[in-house]
Amino acid sequence: MSKRIERKKADIHKSLKTNNNNTRLVVIVSGVVCLGAIFAVMNLYKNNNRFVYGMSKDNSLLPLELIEKKELESIFVKGHIQLFMTSFYDYDQWNYEQQIEKALWLVDDSGKELYFFYKNNGHFNLLIQSNSSQSIGNVKIQIDNSGQFLTEAIVKVNKLNQLESNNYRLVCQGKIMKVSQNYPKNPYGYLITNFKEVSKTKIE
Repeated sequence: MSKRIERKKADIHKSLKTNNNNTRLVVIVSGVVCLGAIFAVMNLYKNNNRFVYGMSKDNSLLPLELIEKKELESIFVKGHIQLFMTSFYDYDQWNYEQQIEKALWLVDDSGKELYFFYKNNGHFNLLIQSNSSQSIGNVKIQIDNSGQFLTEAIVKVNKLNQLESNNYRLVCQGKIMKVSQNYPKNPYGYLITNFKEVSKTKIE
């Protein structure tokens, strides 16, 4: 009778030990699975921030291979500044109001201050009275890591019945910051702040 009791105790002890080992194994496997899942999510998030995605014709999400966000952001920033410079300085007597309105969506109040300076200075009245147009070209943009930028461009003022235009070398500076996209008013999702003309000299 005592042998049976001892055998049962041994079987129970063996079973408890086996269950304990199984429990430890389950806990270890579960921990490994959790760590693997966390690593996979972190890796997915890293790749999601690294690559830009686009929609295919069947509405599936596809990565645009070999195009990283940093490279694309540099293109977008320069595109935003180029769009502002073109809208703010390229117009004629018929469309200058529409062009300036487009430009003011891309800049903070510093752009409005410059616009009112030109307006109060009689720039647009002279444009209308002389049937002139203004264009901008050769825009060169330099940007640092803080978002500060410097632009250099050639502004041409073309008067009616005037063979040669008056050319000016324009240098401007400002700072770029990220905002929400607002297509088509702000297609790149950036805003120019503290914009000002550093110099505007006539080219003889």
